[in-house]
Amino acid sequence: MTFSFVLLRKKSVYACFVSALVLFVAGFGLVSCQSEDKSLSYMSAIGVADNLIRSGKAGEAIEHLKRAERYAASPAAKIGVYRRYITIGENKLAEQVLVKGLKKISENLELSAVYGQFLLRTGRVSEAVKVTEVLSGTKYGSIHSEAVLKNNFSDATDIVSFNKSYIDSDFRTVYEDIFKSTEDNHWLMNAALIYLAKGDYITAANFQVPNMRFADSEEAYFWSLVQFDSENYELCLYDLQQVKAGKFKAECVSLTSDAMMKIGEPEAAAHAREAFLEDALATNVDIPPVLAVNSAISEYNKKNYSSAYNLLLSTMEKYPEYSPAMITYAKFAWEESSPPEMTDLEKMVRETDLRTARMKAMDERPHFLVSDALARMEKCIETQKKEGRATDDDLQMERLSLFLKSKSSMPLKARVSEIWKELEKNEEGVNLYPSKLVQFAVQKFLFYGMVDDARTLFMNFVSAKYLNSEEQSRLKSKKKADADVYYDVFGGERKVSVKNIPESVMRSAFGEQIAKSVDSLEVWEVEMAAYFALLDNNHVVARKLYEYVVFKTGGVVNDLKRGVFGAISPMAATSSSANLAMIYSGLGEKKNALDLYGLASGKEKNKTSEG
Repeated sequence: MTFSFVLLRKKSVYACFVSALVLFVAGFGLVSCQSEDKSLSYMSAIGVADNLIRSGKAGEAIEHLKRAERYAASPAAKIGVYRRYITIGENKLAEQVLVKGLKKISENLELSAVYGQFLLRTGRVSEAVKVTEVLSGTKYGSIHSEAVLKNNFSDATDIVSFNKSYIDSDFRTVYEDIFKSTEDNHWLMNAALIYLAKGDYITAANFQVPNMRFADSEEAYFWSLVQFDSENYELCLYDLQQVKAGKFKAECVSLTSDAMMKIGEPEAAAHAREAFLEDALATNVDIPPVLAVNSAISEYNKKNYSSAYNLLLSTMEKYPEYSPAMITYAKFAWEESSPPEMTDLEKMVRETDLRTARMKAMDERPHFLVSDALARMEKCIETQKKEGRATDDDLQMERLSLFLKSKSSMPLKARVSEIWKELEKNEEGVNLYPSKLVQFAVQKFLFYGMVDDARTLFMNFVSAKYLNSEEQSRLKSKKKADADVYYDVFGGERKVSVKNIPESVMRSAFGEQIAKSVDSLEVWEVEMAAYFALLDNNHVVARKLYEYVVFKTGGVVNDLKRGVFGAISPMAATSSSANLAMIYSGLGEKKNALDLYGLASGKEKNKTSEG
């Protein structure tokens, strides 16, 4: 059996916001000599005023400045008068020049920019925000950005409000404008954070400008994470090459390995891990657990069992609650629980004191034990519960699965009892249990031929989950930004919930009441509803539900009306494609059945090649 790699998501809204805001104050060439066609009266008045100012006779200069103001027709001329009033400390007269100018030439960029700077210097920040709105997105946009930031962050004592404010979508233009003026990448990182917080990784990734020059490794690593999240793996690898060895070395190797796996380069991924491991072991550097687990899987697939065992054992001892390591160990243990295949000759040799080299290697290497795997998982779950911490759903499900497989001789009644015990131990409310445990239990009951029990458990769970208003509120408040993503330890990351489901689909699956009150369902819930419809010979409903999951989730685009199947959703289980193909075949739609079978076969082939 070949095991695929742990692909833990890198989605971490990176804390890159710089507290010391880099505020660019734009300068303007406002004292340039006037063109020859300017009013001679204006030039004459300005000339006299300048001579008086230089002579220290500011009071006498005011009369000539007022005369110059009357002849100042252009924004540049008005700003020239304004500057001289500022020089002699006449702020009130200076402001009047700008206000009058904006009344005559409304929304002039230069006048608005200078007035905005004036208001900022005099502490009238909220007024500055309004005056400089016209500058947003222009070459003077950084002045508006400065006003907005000062207005919003003047009191950052409430850190929660502060954090909510700076990732508001209204700040996108603010950050972009400051970047244009400063070319400081941190402002684009702030803009990207707005969309990372929403899970919009593609928009976030687009903030990385072509040929971006990184000031340090932290910037390069940040953008590599963003590009990985948006599935731009080649650009992710390019960014990683800009990270200097040191601070992020281990993280970069892990991310490089994942990106290499995503673009179908498992050998390159293995080489990156192996090079790091060799160096880490020689220099006694900590090995990140995800990297150790991936390396263990690689070693096991290459039949380097001792190396795989040592990597997993050291990881579990150092990180006793790291689920992927325990689950990987459990899967290896189950793989080895069956007697190894032997030729007739090997069976004869086994009965003597002789041993072949293969037998000797097998006997002498360390072995993954089911009992050890169960003990580690049980201890971890027990510790988490005793300390009142959330229990890892994957770990619970894998522990129960391994336990039942290891007790295959146990009577059916006893196995069913163990499943119910596990559900009841983790009960969250009436008929409410961890979703993955319910999914596992329903599938087991179906496997045991207990269709009615499976259906009852499933429908009671769905009703309790979606029709209990208090429970809905609790689940929504508990929900995190990435709560619709499931990290399958042996299949990487996949989204598990689908939103904006058509009401017709919801009604087909769960009836009118739920259709009106639910905005998203987990994929397995829709698939299970389809399966029960299939058992009831309700092929119309089963087809509708399966087609929705297989062809309309996960971002794939298909034209079902024309019978064009372009892709299968990565969110759909292989069994859903098989059942839908069976429905097509039963309805005489042979072409649809064959096309779907071909797509499903390609999907499975791709999954296998990643391992």
